[in-house]
This record gives sequence, structure tokens and C-alpha cells, in this order.
Amino acid sequence: MFSLLGRKRTLVASTVLTVIFALLVFVIVDPYIQGEKGANIVALQCSFDKSHADAVLQTWGSDAAARFNRSIWIDYLFALVYPVAFASWLYFLAGRKGMLSSVYCRSGIYIALSAGIFDWIEDSMELWYINKISDLSGDFFFLHSLAAYAKFVAILTSILCISFLLLNRTHPEERS
Repeated sequence: MFSLLGRKRTLVASTVLTVIFALLVFVIVDPYIQGEKGANIVALQCSFDKSHADAVLQTWGSDAAARFNRSIWIDYLFALVYPVAFASWLYFLAGRKGMLSSVYCRSGIYIALSAGIFDWIEDSMELWYINKISDLSGDFFFLHSLAAYAKFVAILTSILCISFLLLNRTHPEERS
């Protein structure tokens, strides 16, 4: 699997798709879901509490579920491409610096890929909640927010690892 991440085609395609989907999600989809005066979708992701989530959803208006259902597929696709882009950049940069065998670099790649898994879990729980598929407990919202926070931590960790590899100018043989 890692060899796919190291291909230039994977790196370029996943990076371009990440930029396109990021623009779609943050500029078009999220504002569309939230409505004109609605609370930011991050407020729902970080709710941890059913009453807070209900309050956020109320600000989105009466047709929030319909808007969410029409556009959530874009976020699911985004959750497929950005982890691959992060993991590809980590693989590419670690390979150029001779650090692919480092447990830290390998862990960074797994963390980058886990962001997408956490994002899918979070999106699925939001879909379940917004469509009121069943009466959900407070534990559901706590777990939903934990998945969102795990996604945020994985994204931040990936960005920090990529930044470290970009800023680390020495190759292993130069350190001796």
C-alpha cells in the first residue's frame, strides 16, 4: 500500500483533488448546509452534548436535513482524498530524506490515513443525527465529538509532520 503513496501521480492527483474538495467543502457546502445565519458546522462537530447539538441544528433552519443530505456526499469524498494527500506527502518527503524506515514517519502516514476514517465516522454520525434515525443518547454526541476531535488531531499531526520534513534539510548521511 505504501508504494502507491510514493508515486508522483498519487501525490499530484491527491493534492489537486484535496485543494478542489477543500474549496468545495469550505466555500460552498458548509455555508450551504449552515444557512445564512446558522452556526458553523464545527460547532456541531464539537458539541459533546445533545442539547448543544440541537441548538446548533436549530440555527440552520427547518430545511437543514434536506440541505445536509443533498451535500454530505462531497464531504465523504473529501475524507477519502485529503488523507491520501497527507500520507503521500509524508511518504514522498520521508523518502527524499532517507527516513522511510523511521517508525515516526511510518506512524505519521498511519495517522494521516486515520484522519479519513475518523471523518467518515463523524459524517455518518451527523447523518444519523440530522435525519433523526433513532432517539440518540448523550453518549452518542460525546462519541461523535470524540471522532471529530480525533480527526482534528490527526490532521494537525499530519501537517506538523509534513512541516517538520519540509524544514528538516539534512539527510541521514549528512548528520554523521
